[in-house]
Amino acid sequence: KKPGIGRGEFRSQETTNQSLLVSEFLRGLFPPMPSSWVPGFLLKRQRIEASDLPAHADSLEIIFRRDSSVYSVSSVGNSSVLVTGGTGFLGRRLVERLLDAGRPVAVLGRTPAPDLERRGVRFIRASLDDTPAVIAACAGVETVFHVAAKVGVWGRQEDFFRTNVLGTRAVLAGCRAHGVRYLVHTSTPSVVYNGRDLAGADESLPLTTECPSPYPLTKAVAEREVLAANSPTLRTIALRPHLIWGVGDPHLVPRVLARARTGRLRIIGTGHNRVDMVHVANAVDAHLLAETALARSSPLPDARPAAGRAYFITNGEPVVLWDWINDLLRALGQPPVTRRI
Repeated sequence: KKPGIGRGEFRSQETTNQSLLVSEFLRGLFPPMPSSWVPGFLLKRQRIEASDLPAHADSLEIIFRRDSSVYSVSSVGNSSVLVTGGTGFLGRRLVERLLDAGRPVAVLGRTPAPDLERRGVRFIRASLDDTPAVIAACAGVETVFHVAAKVGVWGRQEDFFRTNVLGTRAVLAGCRAHGVRYLVHTSTPSVVYNGRDLAGADESLPLTTECPSPYPLTKAVAEREVLAANSPTLRTIALRPHLIWGVGDPHLVPRVLARARTGRLRIIGTGHNRVDMVHVANAVDAHLLAETALARSSPLPDARPAAGRAYFITNGEPVVLWDWINDLLRALGQPPVTRRI
């Protein structure tokens, strides 16, 4: 077992060239790196083959192969989809992959995306707290990828509740009202926060009910309601990607670098803590695989269906966090972080 998607069985084979991946990632943030620079510290970008993906969880197989395509429309056809938050970091990459597969795509979001509209995306300008607009946006689609959320550590409880809980309820109402068949909900590993370090954790952990931040609390409520809504007419699944990074990352790496450059970054504790991360393209793969799993007519014998369940999503390669950060800083010509608190 490798930690990744549920209690999955992974058959690892060849992976793509790490230096190409990281060079692509860094070009999105910084000037070109020397061609001789070969990074060995960043996570691998693994391609996933889903042609034989079964719709079950206890022996879910994710097969990694070089130059293979994760996505086949054999299970879902050319059906229309709605992506909430389709102009964000993860959402936009998901939309682009769906368009590449020839799927009709609608996006619900607050920020117009003329480039996506030029590619045929039907853009619905609305926020998740506009319940009538959210419900109406679900008309005529077979799958909803609910990616949008209010993210952050601090903020007013009511703001998080309005977007993450009431917004999700609006999505569920729209799915029921318009006969949507599949709902893939983007959750977060934070929903199992319990105030302790988590190592080797799996999806059997209970959802949090006490947390100093409203984000995990409201996402836990949303996930619980999405999974409870699973039925023969609306199949639902929740994905929990952890620390998404890659080209276009507006959060993780840019914030770390900004603090490091101003001397405000400190190692907390021993600095030996390990974390799981996931490349954005792998997170997109997981969403497409989840839809494929939901669309399967029946699970394999003696296996539980994937519908109605939640899955952690990672690269399956935990890293020592501060080693990872310091290697990144060194590669970018910045001094490593040594001060501790």
